[in-house]
Amino acid sequence: MRQFHQINCECLGSHSPMADAELVSMLLRFLSDLGLTDLTLKMNSLGCSECRPKFKQALLEYLAGVDRDALCPDCARRVETTPLRVLDCKQPGCRAITDNAPKLIDYNCPECRAHFDTVLELLQGQALAFELDHRLVRGLDYYTKTAFEIQYAPLGAQSAVCGGGRYDGLIEEIGGPATPGIGFAMGMERVLLAIESQNLLPQFDNSIDVFVVCPGSANFTLAFKEAIALRREGLKVEFDFLGRSMKAQMKQLTAHK
Repeated sequence: MRQFHQINCECLGSHSPMADAELVSMLLRFLSDLGLTDLTLKMNSLGCSECRPKFKQALLEYLAGVDRDALCPDCARRVETTPLRVLDCKQPGCRAITDNAPKLIDYNCPECRAHFDTVLELLQGQALAFELDHRLVRGLDYYTKTAFEIQYAPLGAQSAVCGGGRYDGLIEEIGGPATPGIGFAMGMERVLLAIESQNLLPQFDNSIDVFVVCPGSANFTLAFKEAIALRREGLKVEFDFLGRSMKAQMKQLTAHK
């Protein structure tokens, strides 16, 4: 599981909350078309460069009153580096400590709150269920406003099959022009695990319909022609490329049964 493959989708150039809702809707449709059920859509709003610093300061003040030794080693370090990530910790002790921590959405400026409310209204208009998750955060500052994640609980601690969000500050941060964007990354291995757990993996039939036995090299052209013709009719056909004897070919045929 250390090797990670992902499917990405990005929408660049639009500030509109309709772009956010469209991307989430498309993602849910894709997973539904795979046959997956029991998925949970988690939503949160991360605010922007104007309102998030106020939340970060409130969170730091809250964490200052916490016994640092009660946090896991990762979170104890994150308090100094990426305090928002403390909210995302899966350790029961850390989650208990942050149960009463400030919530990002309460610090959204009017613009960010209006954007998020519109996204949620558009999802509700499609009868798409979601849960507000105040622990859903991102550790990088270029993420703004909408954040989302789709979870499949039977996978346990690694239940997220897909995550995404708006990153309006990313392209400018790496030297490009200011360009709004939103996207997601889907872990292929986790999606396959979810498909497997729901018995949705296709069953492959490795049997063949016809094995063409050629009695000698002089007949190979005819055998090849007939094998290709049968394949064009939709049959699964194999034949010998090695010029072996009929006895050896029959043994190969037997191995396929």
